[in-house]
Amino acid sequence: MNPRRPTPSGPKPDPSSGSGVDGGPRGNNQSQGVLKQRLGIQVSQRLLSEFLEWCKGHSSEETCAQYSRKLLEIDRGERDVSSSRWHVTAYKRFMKFLCESKGVKRACEEYRSVKSRRSSPDLYVPSESEILEALRSPVGWFYQALLESGLRAVEAARVLSESSSLRWVERDGFA
Repeated sequence: MNPRRPTPSGPKPDPSSGSGVDGGPRGNNQSQGVLKQRLGIQVSQRLLSEFLEWCKGHSSEETCAQYSRKLLEIDRGERDVSSSRWHVTAYKRFMKFLCESKGVKRACEEYRSVKSRRSSPDLYVPSESEILEALRSPVGWFYQALLESGLRAVEAARVLSESSSLRWVERDGFA
């Protein structure tokens, strides 16, 4: 075996046969993206805009835009599907869209086979001096609200910004 000599990769698809899910013509896999090679689907601007509309029913507009950027990175071969959690999630969402909206059976199989990456917990524990410094900072009230109430950051920000319009009730040292 000569490692410098290329080996045939198998039969090449007929460029004149059929069309993709998006209505675009099927072409040579080498000039197409990764999704074309995996599923036989050409990611066009029209298909991407349909995905964005479908995605907005499940997620925020910003998140959906991020998914579309990650999909394009995957399709261009810049990133692998498993390179980050965002890429895996974007790919799975796109497969779900193709499965539900377009009826692509291969996408349904791919959706079930790709596993999401688990996030690792944040193990950083700040020192006592860092906590005291944060409490003395200009946003100290915010940190104190988080520490003493267990509220999420969004909820604590809302309570602090609307504290004058809220009705406060005090019982046994709690408000």
